[in-house]
Amino acid sequence: MKLFFLFLLVITLQNVNAQKQKANRDRHYFSVMPEVVAPLGAFDDGYYGGAGINGIIHYKWLKNRAEVQLIAGYERFKPKKGNIFGDITTIPLKMGLLQMISKQFYLYGRVGVLGVKDQKSSFSTRFSTDAGLGLSLKKMALDIGFHGWLRKSGGGFTNYFSAGVVLPFRRLN
Repeated sequence: MKLFFLFLLVITLQNVNAQKQKANRDRHYFSVMPEVVAPLGAFDDGYYGGAGINGIIHYKWLKNRAEVQLIAGYERFKPKKGNIFGDITTIPLKMGLLQMISKQFYLYGRVGVLGVKDQKSSFSTRFSTDAGLGLSLKKMALDIGFHGWLRKSGGGFTNYFSAGVVLPFRRLN
């Protein structure tokens, strides 16, 4: 967690000197990211992988190599046999920063809330964070990430991995 906030601080400080530069409005866009998700750690004991879809608003921030992202989506995890809680569905609502580290590679980090629901429990919201990296190609990007949400009881995080394809959908002019 400390590394995540350090990452955000470094990105912010790096871009403070570029505040006088105005980003082009045609650099802001909306994208769609279909993804596969795989539980990690203790979460893997009761669940198989799943799938999800996210919508991302990209806002170029201060200079071309950084952007603010707003993300909302839907993810579903299938239970393993004998799991009494059934499917888990999540609705992530996060905001974060993406930093290009070369012309093709980027790093990102986001924080926010995650709505969580299984078949036995009522809907609840939890603190959520993620970090990852990606490879930007001509018309799309390949993205991998490590995600977690704060457990309701017992402390700690429920973690999972994702891999997706970011497809630009529409320019926001």
